[in-house]
Amino acid sequence: MKITEALQEHKTIGRRILKKQEYILEYLWRRENEIDPLAKEGGSAEVVKRERQAIRDLQERQVELRREIARANASNSVTVNGVTKTIADWIVWKREIAPLTAGQLDQLRQKIREARAQRQETRLIGQGRLNQLIRSEEEAEKRPIINIDEAALAKEIETFEEIKGQLDGLLSLSNATIDI
Repeated sequence: MKITEALQEHKTIGRRILKKQEYILEYLWRRENEIDPLAKEGGSAEVVKRERQAIRDLQERQVELRREIARANASNSVTVNGVTKTIADWIVWKREIAPLTAGQLDQLRQKIREARAQRQETRLIGQGRLNQLIRSEEEAEKRPIINIDEAALAKEIETFEEIKGQLDGLLSLSNATIDI
């Protein structure tokens, strides 16, 4: 079985469990004077008991599938943009590291924009009358200096986006080709 098939089975089991839970709730209780609608199947109490056991069995199958998927992901590697890691490590990177990194890179970009806007305001104040020129020179001393290589940051952002894009494709391909 391929990982994609296992993931689909896991999802299907989840839907089956929900249906069984709904079914159990329908027959969880009845009034004493009502006829048991499941008498032919051994009675409502017995059916509820069997369905609850079936849910536990399905949940165990979900755990088994996840365990096998995790084992396959931990023992297979992919290379993204020259970096080789196990699929399990890439999944952790994608879920936990990438969102934080994206946020940090966005913050850096935004702060640089703010600094540029502040520098531009300082230049505009200096145009015109003499007192504005003096004020501009005073403001120039307070003008922000950007302490990061913007070209390197742009390249880092580009590389980060490339990695995310390549990774999605490689993970899909791996899920379709790796047996568990």
